[in-house]
Amino acid sequence: LSLIFRPHLVRKKYLTHPHDAYLRETKRAAFFLQSARDVHTTLPITLMVGGVRNAAAESQMTEMGASLWPTQPVDPPAWASAMHKQAFNKLRA
Repeated sequence: LSLIFRPHLVRKKYLTHPHDAYLRETKRAAFFLQSARDVHTTLPITLMVGGVRNAAAESQMTEMGASLWPTQPVDPPAWASAMHKQAFNKLRA
């Protein structure tokens, strides 16, 4: 999983409220972790974290069973679509 947040790369919808974009992503990660817990997964789940971080959200993720992997954000290439600039961080995995 990836929770690497850079406010200047959020979609236009979130430019005035970038924290909402972060909350959306933490909710997605929490939902995945809860689903994994519900099916009693034995697989390790690692959450890449970087950029602007939130200790409370990260604590919640570790309580739900994720291991944190701090990493530096990847700068997206100039040709990257505005809708997918954050996705380049997932390629680091």
